This record gives sequence, C-alpha cells and structure tokens, in this order.
Amino acid sequence: MKIDKITICNLNSLEGEHTIDFSQEPLRSAGLYAITGDTGSGKTTLLDAICLALYAEAPRFDDAQKISKELLEQIEDKDMRLQADDPRNMLRRGKKEGYAIVEFSTQDGKRYEAGWHIRKKRTGTFDKATRTLRCLSPRKENFNEREIPAQIEQIIGLDYTQFSRTVLLAQNSFANFLKAKRDAKSMLLERLTGTEIYGAISEKIFRLTAQAKERTEAIENQITGILRDKLEAEDVEEKVRQCDFLETAIERNKEQAELLQQQLKWMEENAAAEENVKQCEATYHKAHKENVAAHPDAVRIERYDSVLDIQPTYQSIVSCRTDIEALKAREAEIANNIIYSKKRAENIVAELKNAREALHQAETNLTHRRPAINRGHSLKGQIKESEAQLLKVEEELKESQLIVQSRKSHQEAKQEELKSTQTKIEQLQMHKQELFVHKQMFDKFDLVKDKLGLYQSEAQRNAEQHQKASYLQSRQTKLAETTQALERTQQEQQTQLDSYRCELNVHQSANNGIDSEYIQRRLTENKNRLVRLERASALWKRISGGYEAIHEKQSEISRINAEQNQLVDTIAELEKEKQVAAEVCQNLTVALTLSQSENIVQLRKQLKEGTACPVCGATHHPYHTETERELGELLENLDKNYIEAKERLESKSKILDDLRKQYAENAGRLQAEERALVALQTQQETNVAEWSTCADLDPVFDECSPTVNRNARQLMIDMHIDNAQKAADEAESELKAFNYHQQATNRLNQEIDTLIQQMDADRNQWQSMKTEQHVISTSLDEIGQMLYISDRACQGYYQDLDELITIIGWFDQWKENPDGFKMHLIQMQQDWAQTCRDLENTQTSETRLIEEVKAANASYDESVRLYRRSEDGYRAMEEDLYLKREEMQMLFAGKSPEQEEEMLQYHVDTARAAVEAQQKEHDAAESEINMLRGGQLRANEELLLKKNQLSAKQSELDLWLLRFNRDHSPMLTEELDDIFSDRTDWKKLRGELEEKKNALHLAELHLDAARRTLLELQTKNYRPKREDEMSLEYLTTELNNTQAEIKHQTDELTELRIVLNKHHNCIKDADKLTADTAHLRDDYEHWRSLCALLGSSDGKKFRELAQSYTFDFLVNQANYHLRQLSPRYELRTQPGTLNLTVIDRDMFDEERHIQSLSGGETFVASLALALGLASLSSGQTLIGSLFIDEGFGNLDQASLQLVMDALSRLETTQGRKVGLVSHTHQIREQIHPQIRVIKHPSGGKSYVEVR
Repeated sequence: MKIDKITICNLNSLEGEHTIDFSQEPLRSAGLYAITGDTGSGKTTLLDAICLALYAEAPRFDDAQKISKELLEQIEDKDMRLQADDPRNMLRRGKKEGYAIVEFSTQDGKRYEAGWHIRKKRTGTFDKATRTLRCLSPRKENFNEREIPAQIEQIIGLDYTQFSRTVLLAQNSFANFLKAKRDAKSMLLERLTGTEIYGAISEKIFRLTAQAKERTEAIENQITGILRDKLEAEDVEEKVRQCDFLETAIERNKEQAELLQQQLKWMEENAAAEENVKQCEATYHKAHKENVAAHPDAVRIERYDSVLDIQPTYQSIVSCRTDIEALKAREAEIANNIIYSKKRAENIVAELKNAREALHQAETNLTHRRPAINRGHSLKGQIKESEAQLLKVEEELKESQLIVQSRKSHQEAKQEELKSTQTKIEQLQMHKQELFVHKQMFDKFDLVKDKLGLYQSEAQRNAEQHQKASYLQSRQTKLAETTQALERTQQEQQTQLDSYRCELNVHQSANNGIDSEYIQRRLTENKNRLVRLERASALWKRISGGYEAIHEKQSEISRINAEQNQLVDTIAELEKEKQVAAEVCQNLTVALTLSQSENIVQLRKQLKEGTACPVCGATHHPYHTETERELGELLENLDKNYIEAKERLESKSKILDDLRKQYAENAGRLQAEERALVALQTQQETNVAEWSTCADLDPVFDECSPTVNRNARQLMIDMHIDNAQKAADEAESELKAFNYHQQATNRLNQEIDTLIQQMDADRNQWQSMKTEQHVISTSLDEIGQMLYISDRACQGYYQDLDELITIIGWFDQWKENPDGFKMHLIQMQQDWAQTCRDLENTQTSETRLIEEVKAANASYDESVRLYRRSEDGYRAMEEDLYLKREEMQMLFAGKSPEQEEEMLQYHVDTARAAVEAQQKEHDAAESEINMLRGGQLRANEELLLKKNQLSAKQSELDLWLLRFNRDHSPMLTEELDDIFSDRTDWKKLRGELEEKKNALHLAELHLDAARRTLLELQTKNYRPKREDEMSLEYLTTELNNTQAEIKHQTDELTELRIVLNKHHNCIKDADKLTADTAHLRDDYEHWRSLCALLGSSDGKKFRELAQSYTFDFLVNQANYHLRQLSPRYELRTQPGTLNLTVIDRDMFDEERHIQSLSGGETFVASLALALGLASLSSGQTLIGSLFIDEGFGNLDQASLQLVMDALSRLETTQGRKVGLVSHTHQIREQIHPQIRVIKHPSGGKSYVEVR
C-alpha cells in the first residue's frame, strides 16, 4: 500500500483546500523528503488527515479523556459541545465544512480514494461525519458507507492500530523505552505492542475462577439455608387446622363489617336528608321574601303599560321641539356663510386682474427670443452630425491601433517561440549526449530483458530454498530444546507422583476404623432435638404471655362494667330533669311567639277590658293596659324567662349527650375487650394443645396449667437447648474431620490419575519429536545440494548481465527492487528513442519559425503607417466641432435651444392657467352665494311647518290626558315625562319578576321532595334499631374494631400460609439445587486448573509470559532491519528480562550497555525497533509510505549524519518513501524536497507548499 495524494480542507490551522501529490515531481522521484514547519503550524495535522480519511480516527485523540455529560451541557459555545476524543474537533473554527481525502494504490495495481467529511448545520451543531471510499482504477466502483470500515481493513490489510504502528513510526517511544527503568519498560512495551489484552485475559481467568468458587459455595450454603424452613409432619397438620379455623372467623367478621358499613351509610344519608330539608325550607322562605319585595316594581310596570297608547304622540311632540331648535340654528349659520362668501368674491376679482397682466408679459418675452432659438436648432443639427462623423473616425483609429498591437504581439510571439525552440534543441542535444554512454545497452536491450527475467526467477527460487533451510534449522533447534524440556518435565512428574502417593497414605490412615454413618445419625438426632427444643421454647413464651394477657383483659372488663352501671344511673336522673326543663321552655316559647305576632299586635290594640277576645273569648286582657310602661315590663320579663329556660334545657341536653356518648364508647370498648379476651382464650387453648407435642422432651413437661412456675420451666428448656447444641457441635466436628480426609483422598486419587495420563502423553510427544528431528536432518541435506546448483546458475547470469548493463551499481538496485529496476531500464530505452525523435522534429520547426518571423516584421510596419494617416484626419474634424460648440455657448450660455424655448413657453402656459383658475373661482363664488340664499328661504319654510305640527300634537296630548284622568288616578305631564324618560329595561324587569315567581314555585316543589326522601329513609330495614346504635361514633368504632380483628386474623392466616409455603418450597428448591451442584463443581475444577496456569489477580502472570515472547520476536525483527540500516550493530536480549544490550561489530563484537549509545546510535536502534513493530503489525502487507514525526531535535551534527545515512539506506534497502516531520533547521538544510507548512503572517492559519 502506497499513498499517492493527500487533500485537506479546513482542518485545524490549515484553512482552505491543500493538496500534496506524491505522484508528481518533485515528490514522485524522492525516496526521502521532509515535512517542515514551525511549532503549531499544522505538520501533525497532515498525519492525522491520513488516518481520518482511512479510519475516521486520529492519533492525537488516542489518549483523550472523555468529558462528563453534565460538564458538556454547561458549555455555551455549540462548536465546543463535543467529546474530547471526537475527531470533529479538528474542524477549523468559523468554517461550515471540512474534509480529508487520501488516494492510495495497492500491490495488485488498484487505486482507491478514501475520504472523511464533516459539516455544520445552520443551528451551529455538527452533522454526523461521513466517509467515502471508491475504486479509481482499473474499474471504477463506489462502496456503501456501512461497508467502508471492513473494506478498508480488507484492502489495506491493516486495522487502525496496526496502521498507526506501521506507517506512523513510534521511534521516539522506543527511544524512551531504551532509557526507561524496569517498571516503566513493561508499561511502554504493553502500550507499543498491544499486549495489554493478555493481562486482561489473566485477570478475567482469575475473576471467573473466584466466581465459580463463590457460586459452588453459595449454592451449597443455599441448600443448607433452604432446609431450615422444613417442618415436621405433625406441625404441618396443626397449621392446616389453624388456617381452616381462621378462614371461618374471617368470613363471619366480614359479614358483620358489611352490615356496619350499610348502617354508617344510612346515618350519612339520613343526616344529609335532614340537612336538605332545612336548606329547602330556607330557600322557600327566601323566595317568598323576594316576591314580596318585588311588589313596587309590579306597580311600576302596570302604570307603564297603561300609557303605552299615547307614547307615539308624546315622542312626536319631543321630535318636533328638537327639529324647531335645529332649524333656528341652521338659519343663523346660513346668514353668516352668505356674508363670508361675498367678501371672498371681491378678493378673487383682484387676483384675476393680476393674472391677466402676467400672461401678456410672458407672451412678449417668447416673441423676442424666437430668432436666436431658430439659429440654435440649426447649430445643434450640425454639431450632432460632426460628432457622429468624429465618432466613426475614432472607431476606425482604434481598430488601426488594435491591428498594430495585434501584429506587434504576433511578431513578439514568433520571436519568443523561435528562441524557445532553439533552447529546447540545446537541451535535447545535452540529454542525448548524457544517454549516449548507454547506447551499447540500448542496442541489445531485448537480450538484457530476457537475461534479467531468467536471473530473477532463479534468484527467487534460491531465496525460497534459503528461507526453507533457515526455517528447518530453526525448527531443529526448537525441537532439541523442547525434547530436553520434556525429559526434565518427566523427571519432575515422577517426583510429584511419589509425593502424591505418600500424602494419600496419610489421609487413608486417618479415616481407618471410623463409622461415618453413625456420626451422621448422631448429628441428625441432636439437630432434630435442638429444633424441637427451640420450638418448645418459643411456644412456652407464647403460653406464658397468653396467661398474663388473659388476666389483664379480665381485670379491664370488670372495671368497664362498674363504670357503665354508674353511667346508667346518672343518665336516668338527667333525663327526668331535661323533661321538666323542656315543658317549661315550650310554654314560654308559645307565649313569646304570640306576643310578637303582627296580627296579635293589631288585635291587642283593638281589645277593650270586658269585651270578649276574638281569639280566646276572654274578657280580661292582662297584656292590654292603659299604659305602655306596664306592657313593656311584661314583654321584657317574658323574653328573659324564655332565654333562661332555653339555656337550662340546652345545658341539660349537652350533659346528657356527653354521658350517652361516653356510655356508647364504653360499650364499644367492652365489646372489643370481650372479643379480644375470647380470641386470647382461643389462641391459648390452641397453644396449650400444641404443647402436648413437646411433653416427650422431659417428664415434667406434661402439666401446662396457669399454676406452673413459668420462669423455672423456661430455665429448664434453655438448659436442654444448651446440652443439645453441644452434642450437635461435637458430632459435626467429628464429621467435618472425616469429610476432610475423605475429600483429600478423592482429590489425590484424581490428581494421580491425571498425572499418569500426562506422563504418558509427554512420553508419546517426546518420541514423535525424535522422529521429526531425523526427517528435518534429511531434508537439510537435500536442500544444501539444490542450493549449490542454484548459486552457480545465479553467478553465471550475473556475469552476463554485468557485461551488458552499463549502469553503475545496477546489481544493488535490481536486488532491492527487481520489477522497479526493469521498469527503470525500459524507461531509459524509451527516453533515448524519444529524445532522438524530439531533436529531429524540433530542428525542422526552427527553420519554419525563422521565415514566419520575417513576415511578421513586414506586416507590423504597414499597420503603423495606416494608423498615423487616420490620426491626422481625426484632429481636423475635432477643430471644426470646437468652433460650432463655442457659438452655441455664446447664444444660450450652456443651455440648449429646446430648454430655452421650453422655459419661455412654460411661463406663458403657467400664466394662462392662472387666469383660467381665477375665472373658475370667481364663477364658483357667485354660485355659492346664490345657493346659500336659496337654503335660507327653505329653512324658513320648514320652521313654519314644524311649529304647526307641534301645535296639533300638543292639542292631541291634552285631550288624551283629560280622558285618562277621568278613568285612572290623576296623571300630570311631568309624570308622563318621567315614565317615558325612565331608562329601565321593562322587558328585563318583567323577566326578573317571572323568574322570582318560578323560583318560589320550584322551592315549594323541592321542599316537598326533600320531606318525602327523609320519610323513605326512616322506613329502611337496615337502619339502626337501638338508640345507642344511632351514633356515628359507635358505628365507626364497631366497624374499626371488626376490621382490625379481620386484619389481625388475616395476618395470622398469612403467616401460617407463608410458613407452609416455605415448607413446601424449601423441599422443592433443595431438590432442584442438589441436581445443579455437580455441574457447578465440574465448572469450578476446570477454571481452577486454568487459573493455576495463567490466572492472577493483577494479570501479571499471563502478561509477562506474552511480553517475553513478543519482545523476543520484536528484537529479531528489529535486528533484521538494523542489519540493513547499519550492519555494525546487533540488539540482544537478556533472558527473563526486558533489558537490551548492543553488539558492536566494529569493536570486536563488544557487548555494550544501551546507556552507552550516542544520540545518533540511539536513534538508529530505536528506529530499528519501530520498523520491527511495523513489520509485526503489518504482517504480509507491503507498506510503501512511512512517516517519522519525532526524534531529531537534540542530535548533534555527527549524530544527525549517522541518522541521515541510516535513513538513506532504509530508502535503498526497503524501497519505502520516507517522510520526516521536523521543525529543526538542520533537517530543512539537509533534506530535499520538502513539504513546508507555513504560518500565515496574520496568524491563526497556515498553508502548504512543496519545494
């Protein structure tokens, strides 16, 4: 793969489009070139652009740390809202798009173009970067963007990491590696070679082994934990019986709760119905009051309806009076307008006279200037004709001048062409002289090509045989080393086998004579007894607590009963006192109501002592006295007595309600306590019955009455638990010891079998390796004979070609690149033939051009003569035109005759228009005066007519009032004015009165409906029957107690079901997990074996092993390149470490420490390592372009020269085009051509040029 062209646009400091074409001179023929520029100019951007175009990644972002999402959202500039490792950050600020395009060719002769493009939206945010890839030759083809990553790796043969190590040499990183300490070397080598994957694999193996162990132990512990919830058979039967009892009790309590909820709902509906009756009564009274208050409005409407017939007459009278006033004002306004119009007509007459005088003066001026204007028109025509002729002559003069210039240019071009042809003849003659030395080779060129082809084929076969021999020798050495290692391994395995057998005897002896089944039975019995004792302990605690709770409940019930009896006596006494107070209050209420009634007050005024009362018939009237003072005192005393009686009644009622409420609360508490007592007694009976299952644990456990010493019984149970626990622990210890020795025995037997199998496999492998060594030795002998024959053939071809080829050093060039050298010879032969043909053709062209130059000179002289004659005629016509323009200036002073005539005619037309306008205004003023006089006459006539109409309507109204007052209450004109001037909306008022009547009727209907609803509720069958049940507090308390009991019973039922479910599930889960345990144990043993070989918590074991092999291979590759760069040196590793030493061939193979190398030597060594890494990364891919971006800044002149020699040999030996990226002055002076990245003087941007 070789890079042919790079195109960059708007990336970092490189603004605009820049193209670097390696297929054009001077870069085409240069094997070594420099990329130079100041720091920060954009040199590294060129290398980033290559990676962007090919892989959409850039080396500068490899180690970038990502920004958190929160910090990213806080950035205000949309251009900066990108992750730190996003390549779109390379787009130049302020630009909308950018791209990087690379054209490259591959080994099979195909050419491709890869591109990376980025664009910004109008909103300032970035579009997603797009990639392109197309084949340019031999057949054009475009690739889908989704396929590009895979296609790039397939075409180039490298992924991004391999490409960056192969093309962008990490020379400076290896220079740091050579000087680094031990720990830093391991990190650098891991980063350079990518061996970090082996550390990750080692850590993952260790982690997976630990996870497998945890899973195995966890599932075994899980089985043990699961079986703790298993119950005995009798316990299962007891809990099922308890579940059935609780289900029945819950169903009964749910029915009671449903009834209480219905009663509570009835209480709420009844209270709402009573409240609705009260509200409907209040609404009815309010509607009745509103109808009474609206009576005056009804009277107003009735009065208004009675005068509606006369309303048109009344409105006509009002209208006539308004019209009369308006006509009077109009008559006065017309009189004023007549006076103003007369004065205006007099002014217009004066202005008309002045306009006529101005018209006469304008016509006189036009007649005086008429001769001059006619002369001006004549001169203007002559001047226009002269200007046209002058313009035509001027055009002819310009055409003559263009002909002169054209012929002059033609003359100079022919002379220049002749000169160029003569120069080309000289160059071709010199080039032909340079190639003449190879004329003998050109004459026998076909023979040279054939010999080279034969030599190349034989040399290729020779190299293949050498490579095969080298491989077989290396394989033979490795087989010998492996055979010795296997022999040592077999000795170690035999020693290990003896050790395993001794350890096996120890464990088998320890378990001799021990009955594991007896120990297991003893452990099971003790654990079962321990479980039963723990259950007995918990049950006895419940029984003890139950006896205490029953005693407390019985005491509380006795106290509540005594308190209820006392409340019953108190309530009875208060009810009697309340009845007496209610009768007194009722009598006073009736008396007070009657004394304040309006009708009673009227009747009272009409009563006379001795006369019968129309209401009661009494003749004595105590409330009707002759003095108001006595009546006031009686009424005041009556009101005072009523208030005192009402307060007494309310006080008694309140106290009685409080006592009843307290009684109801106590009754609810009593029922709740009694239910709780029954529940406790039921539960206690269940617990006492369950205690019978524990009686066999000790002879004294038979009795379970309340008289038993509960604390002593608990101490005895705890003592039995301690004894059972100790016995179980002893049995478990003995069983663990037995299991430990038994597991060790099983493990050792397995390891012994595995070791014996491994020893057999190693013995077979050792035998096969011995056989392979013999086969390789025979093959090496055969290859040696073939190499002898091939070497002699190559020597013969070389001698023949050396006589035919006249190029100095041709063998080295051919050996480095046979195809390239053959192409070079073909190009030289074609160059010789082409040069001879070009020289002959150019000499013929020289003769032709000499004749053409002579003809061009004669044509140029003739065109100059014609031009000068045209120039003289042009000047004579200019003089005549000048005289005519002077005369025109004298007549009109810079104006034209048309302008002068137009101005004078304008003055005449303006004056005439003014006369006509003044005449029109005069006529209009006369017409306006006549019109105003006519209007004044019409206004007087209308005024007289309106006065007659007003008189007639007024008479009609007076007659109507006379008739109206005869049949109705009297009405004056003022009242009639008030009625018709009233702004009341009579229609709206009628609607409001109608709405109030309807509201009264609707309120009456709602009141009847509310009373019927209340009556229906009183007949419901589920209403509370007893008076104590007619309390929301009582019903709520009963419902809460019932629901609490349901919840308590449900919780107990749930707990019992959970215990039963745990019992069944633990058996099922334990059976399932037991089946999975064997698979997990096998999985753990597999990972444990792999971890012993490669795993470690820090990944060090496998990583160091991989680094050791990789480092040896890397040094072998580096030595291959080092022999080509500088045969003087060879790198050598120190076994088991990452340290290097250098063998110096010029100092008798002295082994030198790496720190003793000079700057130039260090550079060459690190460059060889970088090339070795490139070879490792590229594999079989041939890379034709390399870039070195660092390492030249601190070299002295001698070291720099050593580096230059090494790089020159790199170009010669490997055929790679090498680019050195540097900003140092030394590189700029010593390497050409150069790709220069130059900063713009204005700063902030750079441009690229090739020199």
